[in-house]
Amino acid sequence: MCGIAGFYGKFDSELLKAMGQSINHRGPDGSGEKVISLRERKIGLSHRRLSILDLSLAGSQPMSFSPDGAIDASGENSLWLTYNGEIYNFPELKEDLEKKGHQFKSRTDTEVILHLYAEYGLEAFSKLNGIFALALFDGREQGHKDGIRKGDLLLFRDGLGVKPLYYSETEKGFLFASEIKALLCSKDISTELDLQSLRYYLSYLYSPAPRTPFQGVKKLEPGEWLLIRNGRIHIKEYFYDVPYGESLKGSEEEITLELRSKLQQAAKRQLLSDVPVGAFLSGGLDSTSVVALMKQAEPSKSFHCFTIGHENKETSIKNDLYYAKKVAGQLGFPLSIVEVTPADFKFLEKVIFHLDEPQADPAAINALLISKKASEMGIKVLLSGAGGDDIFSGYPRHKAVQLEKIWQWVPGPIKKGLAFSSHQMAVPSGGATLLKNYRIRKLAKVFESLQWNLDERLSSYFMCTFVDSVEPILGERFHSDSSTPNCFEPFIRSLNRVKGEKSILNRMLYLETKHFLADHNLNYVDKMSMSQGVEVRVPLIDQEVVNFVAKIPAHLKCRNLENKYIFKQAMRPFVPESIMKRKKQGFGLPIRHWLNTELADIVSDCLSESSLKNRGLFNPTVVSNLIKRDRAKQIDATFLIFSMMSIEMWCRQFLDKR
Repeated sequence: MCGIAGFYGKFDSELLKAMGQSINHRGPDGSGEKVISLRERKIGLSHRRLSILDLSLAGSQPMSFSPDGAIDASGENSLWLTYNGEIYNFPELKEDLEKKGHQFKSRTDTEVILHLYAEYGLEAFSKLNGIFALALFDGREQGHKDGIRKGDLLLFRDGLGVKPLYYSETEKGFLFASEIKALLCSKDISTELDLQSLRYYLSYLYSPAPRTPFQGVKKLEPGEWLLIRNGRIHIKEYFYDVPYGESLKGSEEEITLELRSKLQQAAKRQLLSDVPVGAFLSGGLDSTSVVALMKQAEPSKSFHCFTIGHENKETSIKNDLYYAKKVAGQLGFPLSIVEVTPADFKFLEKVIFHLDEPQADPAAINALLISKKASEMGIKVLLSGAGGDDIFSGYPRHKAVQLEKIWQWVPGPIKKGLAFSSHQMAVPSGGATLLKNYRIRKLAKVFESLQWNLDERLSSYFMCTFVDSVEPILGERFHSDSSTPNCFEPFIRSLNRVKGEKSILNRMLYLETKHFLADHNLNYVDKMSMSQGVEVRVPLIDQEVVNFVAKIPAHLKCRNLENKYIFKQAMRPFVPESIMKRKKQGFGLPIRHWLNTELADIVSDCLSESSLKNRGLFNPTVVSNLIKRDRAKQIDATFLIFSMMSIEMWCRQFLDKR
């Protein structure tokens, strides 16, 4: 688990060092650079190492391999790899390659990737079960497959998007990195704001790939790969996609037993490490399942767990703490409680800096503080329950989507009337999504969405704040933008990839994995953990598990409005019944209360009239009124306010300081 960066073009070699240094936090255990001159261009590969497997120097990167065994001092005629991630099935792949005559110098998965590519070409990457972002330079004189030529650079991002990978095309050539800040080391990168992306951050709390806050920076989508030839993108395609559209045959009992087996295998695979391993433990179903599977895989070991605690009567997080203590006690695992207070928002600027993107989710602070605590205790690997809700149907919206079959039969005039009523329910000039009452707010959102087609409605379920609440706060820079905003475009584009999937729930779950999981949850988990030199693994979205779950009939995922039915059946032998019956709890903080009390000064600083006028992104008068009404508890604008704060903090760090 590491950080990577590099380029292909007419760049100075000193740029490579600066790019690597900017992400040094991702790999404090070692570093390496390789520059290869190829005609009038250079290929630069940088690596920052977090040692997890084979801690010796044999695992150093960038790593090279010459299939013909010839010594290549310059590296121009070899394969070179800089890689971030873990390949969980590399022992099996290595055994297969050894049978074919391959010989290895290390115990690393890195070396296996190089040999696998030399043997199979592009087919190699579909054989990988793991989390990865990598760049591979092919300098061989012969042995190419799949139309690859000498001098080509290949970039791959894992199928679920667990590891991030950003890139930019400039006049001088192509650049890539694990984090945006590394790309910004080049003055050739355009830092013109992508205003549509900022709209996404306000509406969804994240920006769907490939967009980022910068027009000149993009991110690879999950399961996507690029071929870079002569410093330009030559091919941009998918090598993996979640296999929705297929359906398993078999009884419920057979599917349950097979799922249980795959979950056990995934946990066992992902415990492979030469350094200490721990786990997140919130006391919810997903994290409890992960630590229970760890116990099943290694009965004699005791894994250190970490949970969040804080004092506030307005949140139910104390219940989480109660259950986390209960589970850890039953398994015999030590538990560290990381207390979070409003004072910890001093880390907010640091959070935004490491996120690279203005994501407004306080859960990122939790992930940062737990990773920090783990790192201080010498624990480099944490297992997380992330992704369980996204593939097994764990969110309230997965229940709500069951009503879609009913809405399809409602006559058009009635739909229009209900959509109109949603505006009538809204507080004047507040917008339907800013209603004070949570239940009424949700109902208003459902009514408003009835005016859209099915794919648009599925996309709207992911909105934290609807467009009618976002548009009034936008300032002069948005109004002068000639482009037409389209809040559903990336989601509709993704749904077009699974037209063969008939289940509405499965189509929504596809969007979960492609966007909410990859662009939001996995992004902040990776960035926060890696900022502290900690690797997070996610066994519930092990690729074999995901491939199997995608084919499970939808009625076994959400059954009679019971979320995660088949997952609960699979985990019932290992997880206490009290956890099974718990209602869904967010991994969050009492952010609304804090923004209006202890953090009010930070809100006033970020969203002051002078600050907003200077930036030109938001309307000072509308924002001021919004904050006043929120503090008076007339509306609930928590995440809209937090989103604007995050965008302003991001601008100060990534625009003003640059």
